[in-house]
Amino acid sequence: MNKIKNIFGILAVLILLSFLSGCGVSTNKLMRTGSLTPNDIRLNMTIDDFQYLGDAEVTAEYSKYFGFITVFKLINGKEVARRNSSSISMEGNGNFSVPLMLNSKLRRALFDVHIKYPSADFLVPVYIITEKQGMFLGSVVKQKMKVKAYKVKEKQ
Repeated sequence: MNKIKNIFGILAVLILLSFLSGCGVSTNKLMRTGSLTPNDIRLNMTIDDFQYLGDAEVTAEYSKYFGFITVFKLINGKEVARRNSSSISMEGNGNFSVPLMLNSKLRRALFDVHIKYPSADFLVPVYIITEKQGMFLGSVVKQKMKVKAYKVKEKQ
């Protein structure tokens, strides 16, 4: 009986020490720091600050099978070279209520606009039209997108 009391006593001391081992002395020092960079940067530009270069329409035609297999047919009316892939990343929020994120097919089609207007600083999407023809276990999709190309005017 005495041995059991000693074992419980030792266990109680070990449990107490294990709880207290997490309680240490910690020192936190709070300092006020100031940044030399502004929180917001504002650039006021009007439509007069941009030069309109032109607009273009890009298309992508592809087939989807079983919902996840995609086979490219045509990009901008040309057959797709599966080994060579050039694309443009075009993302952003702007004044849209949802973020603008294009799928990989339209990003590949937009590369031709970059070749047509190499001096363009940015492209503005006007609309995207998606035509989808349902088939058994698949679909044929044709997407059409109109973009406008702009360049920032040089100050003289």
